[in-house]
Amino acid sequence: AREAARKNLDAQFAQYRADQVIFLNVLQAITSWGNAVSAEAQSLALYNTELANLERETGTILDTHGITFMEERFGSIGPLGRIARPQCYPKARRPSSNAERYPVGEGPAEESFDLSQPYSLRREAKPELVPVPGVE
Repeated sequence: AREAARKNLDAQFAQYRADQVIFLNVLQAITSWGNAVSAEAQSLALYNTELANLERETGTILDTHGITFMEERFGSIGPLGRIARPQCYPKARRPSSNAERYPVGEGPAEESFDLSQPYSLRREAKPELVPVPGVE
């Protein structure tokens, strides 16, 4: 949806530059593009939230993120509780270094959405030439 909205924005802006459509069409295309970017960000945030909820509910959130405890004194803390005695959760999972789940980025996460302004609609004002007063 975002790519289609961007193509529509490019087409509307090109038609506006050629004086084929009114500026209102460009504004509607900008609004549509902004809504598509916003919907994409909201969908991604909701997906990650629900993924974290699923991992929390199934008791695998620490394993998923590579977090292990050096000491685990109570086997009932594991996701299977006391019913999994033959395969004790803490003993079956040996301590190791924590693994990276997400790649390390060079900049802020917001840059992945490419939120740069599509067009600059402001026109540069030409400076007024003020005549130099005559020297008397």
